[in-house]
Amino acid sequence: MAASLLHLCHCKPHTQPILLPNLAPENTITTFTNTTNNLSTVSYRSSSSNVSKLILRTLPLTRPHVLNHAHSSSSQPSVAPSETTSTPEDPLRIGIVGFGNFGQFIAKRLKRQGHIVLATSRSDYSEYCAESGIEFFRDIDQFCEKQPDVILVCCSILSTETVVRSIPMHKLKPDTIFADVLSVKQFPRNLLLEVLPPEFGIICTHPMFGPESGKQGWAAFPFVFDKVRIAENSVQGQKCAQFLSIFEREGCRMVEMSCEEHDRHAAGSQFITHTIGRLRILTEHLRH
Repeated sequence: MAASLLHLCHCKPHTQPILLPNLAPENTITTFTNTTNNLSTVSYRSSSSNVSKLILRTLPLTRPHVLNHAHSSSSQPSVAPSETTSTPEDPLRIGIVGFGNFGQFIAKRLKRQGHIVLATSRSDYSEYCAESGIEFFRDIDQFCEKQPDVILVCCSILSTETVVRSIPMHKLKPDTIFADVLSVKQFPRNLLLEVLPPEFGIICTHPMFGPESGKQGWAAFPFVFDKVRIAENSVQGQKCAQFLSIFEREGCRMVEMSCEEHDRHAAGSQFITHTIGRLRILTEHLRH
């Protein structure tokens, strides 16, 4: 039998476990390590067997991991040493423009995941924000001076253009990401492409849930998105991925789809919804 329980994981070369049969004192062991190829060669000779050779390849540690050895003693640490752990991502600074029901609904989950939430709106939500740990601004200039990483536009479709055009873009960071949550996508895409500076990122999203349907959680609800303009392999690309991961961590079904394709599907479903609604109204009218 092997001398100890084998644990397969990504470990540093100097911590890679090497397992050998139980050897008597007269047995001999020779080891050779090739650091270039991360290979360890172990040769041993026993009185009861021929020369055998065991070659192990060590793999670099890619992320912190817990070592749950079945036969480890209680004095051994259960987590890999601190030098192998990675630094967690810094929280995003997410600014919500339009802090009505939907903005507040989204903000709760953002806060729960540890992100910094800023808000601005025409109505005064300063009391609500103070109780919720959110920084509220009545002045859009002061809001932008905080330089959020992501600006999430949660306005109605009727006010979106006016609100977006009123934002002082020159006070924002050059790699700021704008995202919207409207149920149509080509309109906000075209608006943001026209208004925003060319280095700003754009993500058009449609969370297909709301304060009522999602009050028990977002798991399995579709989250449709289109990365309209994001500089990949950059800080902006990393922050975009971090922003999308918020919804993925909540259990949303992530659906990447172009704005054009989204609106084609939406037109069909909205036509059916409105048609059924009108037929119900007509039926009730005829009954009376």
